[in-house]
Amino acid sequence: MSIAIGSFPTFREHVEDLVNQHRKLMDEPVLMAVYYAPDRDPDDIFLFEVLDNFSGNTIADEGDLLEVIYGPTGYFPIITRNSKLHIILASPDEFYAAAEQRTPLFREIKEAVESNRSQIIFLDPAWARLGQVLS
Repeated sequence: MSIAIGSFPTFREHVEDLVNQHRKLMDEPVLMAVYYAPDRDPDDIFLFEVLDNFSGNTIADEGDLLEVIYGPTGYFPIITRNSKLHIILASPDEFYAAAEQRTPLFREIKEAVESNRSQIIFLDPAWARLGQVLS
C-alpha cells in the first residue's frame, strides 16, 4: 500500500482541529505543527509539534524526541482498525539539538518533508526558522 493511499492526508481536517485545540493551551504554546507520513505504519496518523516551554525547554536524556501514541478517542476518531495517532513533541532547543544530532525521529520527519509527504499545519511567524530546519 502506498503512503499516499494510507492515512495521509486523509485526516488533515482532524489534525488541524487537534492542532487548533493545542494552540489554545497557554502553558506550552504551539510554535510549529507538521502532519506527516513516515515510511513506518502507513495506516497511522503522525503529528509533530514544537511547543514553547515543553519539558521546561530541556533536552531529553534519551537523545531523541518524545513520541506519544494514542488509540481512537472521542476527540480524535480513528476509523481504520488498529490505527493509532502518534504525536511527536519537542521544545525549540530540543528540536534544534535533534536536527544537529540527526536523531531517528528527526530524520523520519525530515525524510517525509523531503518526499512531499508532509504538510505544515501551523508555523508561528516569529519562529520561521523552525520550518527552515526541515526544508
